[in-house]
Amino acid sequence: FPSHDRLINQRQAIYRRNDGIYQFFTGTNPRELEQRVIAELEEKGNRQSPEITFVEYCRENITRVFSEESTKANQFAAENGLLASDWCFENQIFTIKELEKLLNSAPEIAKAKIKRVRDDGYHGIIAHVIDNSAQDLDALWDEIDSYLQKSPIHQRLVVAIAKQSIGEGEQNLGRIIQKINILKTKFKAEQGTASYIKLLADWEKHLRDRTHEILNRPDNLRHHSTSSNKLTLQLRKYSTYHISALLSEIYPFVPSIGGVDKLSIFPKIHSTGNKIAATVAIQLLAGKGKITFASLPREASYTTAIDGAFVKSWKILKQTSSNYILQEPTDQKIRDAWDKISQLCNLNGEKFKEVSLSDIWQILSDAPYGYNHLTFTVLLASWLSFHREEVVLRGITDLKAKTALLS
Repeated sequence: FPSHDRLINQRQAIYRRNDGIYQFFTGTNPRELEQRVIAELEEKGNRQSPEITFVEYCRENITRVFSEESTKANQFAAENGLLASDWCFENQIFTIKELEKLLNSAPEIAKAKIKRVRDDGYHGIIAHVIDNSAQDLDALWDEIDSYLQKSPIHQRLVVAIAKQSIGEGEQNLGRIIQKINILKTKFKAEQGTASYIKLLADWEKHLRDRTHEILNRPDNLRHHSTSSNKLTLQLRKYSTYHISALLSEIYPFVPSIGGVDKLSIFPKIHSTGNKIAATVAIQLLAGKGKITFASLPREASYTTAIDGAFVKSWKILKQTSSNYILQEPTDQKIRDAWDKISQLCNLNGEKFKEVSLSDIWQILSDAPYGYNHLTFTVLLASWLSFHREEVVLRGITDLKAKTALLS
């Protein structure tokens, strides 16, 4: 009987699968079809490197590669009475050259990259780095702390460097993607045949399994941030702890929402939370610092949110038998923001001062405070109501766009 090698290489009667099992095929053998695909790919003269092909594939299939578009700062959220869905870094993928270019770019370029991410609702980036060479990945790991320390965006960046390359030769994941594309576009006549189905299934499974192994298994990634030294060696394996450590540095005065899910803003502002914040703001302004229980909608979500966030956490409202009464906040984080508004609006001996509320928003929504649209609306309305004898509002109906005239 002919040997396995002769059956595979000469007669192409059987096909050796990736799992080592030999399989017989009639007609075109998967290996023969693969050689035809490779020949077509070589003849085409593909100008794109397999590495770039793989990166583009990951970017186009980000939720398939990482399960989610972002990674939550679970510890930061839990410690501050927040919702983790509002405090995420976006999962992105880089080649070594792309990451080095970002880290070495001019401050305005690097900051513009982060601004685009923040405009999408994220607080930073997890940069997953891949390469054709494991040695080059190791070299990057040796230098990454130095790169980050010099970068103006280091507080908004966690780097996750793969330990394994994306493969060599025909097993390179980018090369496999290129072969899949050729198979689907140039060999449509083979669709439905056992060899076509088998070859495509093997390539797709290898691509899926190896991608997961390289980019999702904590033991196969090396994470680093400028807060790594605050984490144990075990916790450094997980990007979520790096994000939490960074956000704790960026937002020391972040306002708790008492874990009230209605006050979430991501992926979009919660519709009920929007109504709750607007109701609290309007009634505080109209009721001269008092909200009667009878004036609130009957839905339990209103009192739950007000009690959880503004009575217990912020301590900016005091509950009586029939009302919520406005008071200066006693929670230190809220008081810091409250005092910041007072500072911005201080007359400093003048008879009046005009202050743009959008300027106040820009300050309180950024570090070190981190207010969102809902929490800012309630805080600002509370401050304005408390100082109602000294303040005049003018402008359009959007509170954030109005101007406060103090006299």
